[in-house]
Amino acid sequence: MSPTVYSPPVPTYVALATTTLSGATASITFGSIPGTYRDLILISNPIEPSVTGSQSLFVRFNSDSGSNYPFVYMGSDTSSTPIVGTTTLTAVVGARYDNRQDGMGILHIMDYSATDKHKTTLTTGGMGNRTSTGITTLQCASRWANTNAITSLYLFPETGASFAAGSTFSLYGIEA
Repeated sequence: MSPTVYSPPVPTYVALATTTLSGATASITFGSIPGTYRDLILISNPIEPSVTGSQSLFVRFNSDSGSNYPFVYMGSDTSSTPIVGTTTLTAVVGARYDNRQDGMGILHIMDYSATDKHKTTLTTGGMGNRTSTGITTLQCASRWANTNAITSLYLFPETGASFAAGSTFSLYGIEA
């Protein structure tokens, strides 16, 4: 069986929105997300200016702050033992970062517009230390226990800190 070839070529990722911060910001919202794609991809490069220690980037769907985001996670740090666990939060973990490290995360939201099932997410994130050879990685699998189509993403830091100027967040739709 030969692969399907589209003419003209069809893009897989369609850019929906990108935000690059010009100043410190406490949260970002991607709203009015069209329901015309199969999946969503959020690529985040957050910078945290004000605290020592790592932060998690959290994502809420449709402003839902209920404790219905169960997830499992695993990670590692070059200076410590592996990190594993399960928990239920009021948001999905999207990335890890701090004021000494450049963080990035890729959040894949599957079947975001379906109204007959809960939404599943996969996150891959990491951060590399700017002043040493340290690196931290984090992988999460999560579920939003809700059957509503996702129409908005609300992004915020773990402890109420802010994102620094230069932080970038890009949202893509994946065509079916």
